[in-house]
Amino acid sequence: MKKLIFTVILLPLFASAANAQATVPPYRFETASDYTRYNDAILECCNWMINTPLEEYLPYVDEMVVFIYEWSMGSPDVMILLDPYFMPYYENIPLLMVWHMAGATKYQLERGIYATKVEDIRASTLAGVEAALNCYEQNRELFVTDKATEKLLKARQKGKIEKELVKRIKTDIADEELAKSNHGHVYGTPEEE
Repeated sequence: MKKLIFTVILLPLFASAANAQATVPPYRFETASDYTRYNDAILECCNWMINTPLEEYLPYVDEMVVFIYEWSMGSPDVMILLDPYFMPYYENIPLLMVWHMAGATKYQLERGIYATKVEDIRASTLAGVEAALNCYEQNRELFVTDKATEKLLKARQKGKIEKELVKRIKTDIADEELAKSNHGHVYGTPEEE
């Protein structure tokens, strides 16, 4: 009986903790260490965003999008490959780009990697694409049906995204300092630079 009462009391606490909203702390980015100081808060926001139904996320979208975007544009701790191949798929639903950034950021921060090796770049990019597609798929009723994104979903079902990444991302980013001087972002594939 004591176990039952204990369980009944704790269950709502665990349920509310699982859906607890991530908060954006007051922040200011001026130096590289400023960005690094917020890695845990960024990871918390990315996890919450990826795992929270979009309807619950929408009231906080502006605040979180700005925080994640500003951090990712200057962070020395992640490199997000924004491959031109995926841009048309996000064009009609730009919010999916933020999920891409969150997925790639989460992948790298959880593993403590800075994606300059070809395998890491591919895996991080795939994590970003997966996060964006999962958001679209789980929240279709909130988005306008988008033919390009639907096409990308079909490509995922056929395993074509991984093949495209292998085809497009063939080399390591040799100069990590050059990559970091570009604020952690590489636009286009390494061989296009």
